[in-house]
Amino acid sequence: NPVPSWDLSLVLNLLMTEPFEPLERASLKFLTWKTVFLLALASGKRRSELHALSFSRIAWKDDGSAVKLGVIPSFVAKSQLAATPLLSFLVPALSTSLGQGLEEDAKLCPLRALRIYVRRTREFHLGKRLLFVSYMKNFPNDIRPATISAWIKKCVLFCYEKSNTLKAPSFKVKAHD
Repeated sequence: NPVPSWDLSLVLNLLMTEPFEPLERASLKFLTWKTVFLLALASGKRRSELHALSFSRIAWKDDGSAVKLGVIPSFVAKSQLAATPLLSFLVPALSTSLGQGLEEDAKLCPLRALRIYVRRTREFHLGKRLLFVSYMKNFPNDIRPATISAWIKKCVLFCYEKSNTLKAPSFKVKAHD
């Protein structure tokens, strides 16, 4: 089904509220969920591609209008030929396209979330290559691609549970949605 069985606008609206905001003070769990969700949405990339993002291959545009993200050298995407160059993609800032009266929507900018995530997790990256790291204390290993999916699904389900207007979905939430 090309249309998600859950309401994207409900999730986006709740990502602009507590416990996701103010993002600078959000717990690492909620910061991680929001960052992964917004990057997945903005990039349209698969969980494996998001999982393989390299902490050392983040290139911010000088004017803050976009970020170029690259994967770790050993990664080969599902639809990529082994001989092609390393996968990288550009994610634009949401703030550059916001019109008057939509300033509140800047809380949904994937670059804003990523910038805060990188700053808050810098110490976790010692000896690790991946951009996304576990928010569990003293977790020594890299996360797995399934963790990216789990975070996206947990984010959606949490937003439904937090919502007072709609009940939690009785269907299965899939990260691929």
